[in-house]
Amino acid sequence: MSARDRGPEAVERHVVQDFTIARPPRRRVFQVCSVAAVSEPDIGLLDVVPWTHGYAHSWAVRWILDKHPAGRQALMHLFVPDRAGPWEISDLRLEPKFHRHRADLTFEAVGAHRETARVIVETKVNDDMKDGQLKAYCEASEHVVLYAPGLTGLLLAENPHRHQVRWVSGSQLADALSGVHLPHLLRSYVQEVAGHARDMEHARAAARGERDDLPPPREGSGVRVDDFEAVAWVVETARFMRERGARPWTRNTRHDYGIYWPVEYDDERFGASAYVDVVAAHGGRAYAITIKTGDGEAADRRQVFDAASESPGSGWRRNHRSSAANYRLWTLDAAEMTAVQAADAAMAAGAYLQRLLDA
Repeated sequence: MSARDRGPEAVERHVVQDFTIARPPRRRVFQVCSVAAVSEPDIGLLDVVPWTHGYAHSWAVRWILDKHPAGRQALMHLFVPDRAGPWEISDLRLEPKFHRHRADLTFEAVGAHRETARVIVETKVNDDMKDGQLKAYCEASEHVVLYAPGLTGLLLAENPHRHQVRWVSGSQLADALSGVHLPHLLRSYVQEVAGHARDMEHARAAARGERDDLPPPREGSGVRVDDFEAVAWVVETARFMRERGARPWTRNTRHDYGIYWPVEYDDERFGASAYVDVVAAHGGRAYAITIKTGDGEAADRRQVFDAASESPGSGWRRNHRSSAANYRLWTLDAAEMTAVQAADAAMAAGAYLQRLLDA
């Protein structure tokens, strides 16, 4: 009888045999811990591998899909909700290549009606999700799961996405597995994921002005409270903007988390685009709402810059900074704003641009 047939406790003593983390090609493969270490009841998966390392999350998902029947059914109901189980898993592959991108995991899944689904799973914790990755995966499968238990999921999940992509948050995964008896190593992982999800909701409530505190930092998580606050503020600002009829995109750039909201207009006299940019610098060093112009030729952008000579309102600072890609027209300091106040200011900036471009 194998360890998995003897129940979760026996599995826990042997689970480390499968805990070999495969990094992408040309990188070393290494054993994370010893059986002796994992057998201690107070050792959790994220005590061994830090929260920010995506391969720890991928390993947890892979192990449950491959070796835990009840957990597999719970995850498959979450990953492919429009198909019925019970599910069988086969041809599970690590780091398969799609064009120049490598997904974390792929497998064949057969459901109740013997329908086969090729599922691609990509894990993103706090790193950015490139559109080229999703495009490559969607070209290969109709079932692409983006498991995003960290800041990436919080920041990007509410943007429009391709129909094949199923976003799965940490709270969704924790809820799906809440009634499943898992070995301690995996159970501790699910509990930690649920804790991070609660912290995110806590930070979002603070961004709305409903709480005056932030969640305390989780030891060993590698996530700074300032980044939690910045991302939560951006997400809540974008949500309030959507409620007011805008269609903003949240994004993570080289220097900041932010919102990109292009203003649509039909006027041939301006060859450049115009948009509102709401930003929270990485580490929470600065919060601002800016009005910018981009695209077109430099002369086109300069024309919009010159036309925007009148201030949008109180507190706005005129800019003179330009780059190869855009002109910054006006900036408003948002460091003391709640998400609701920032959304109101961003909507007013959009209305200002609309009047300017339609005049």
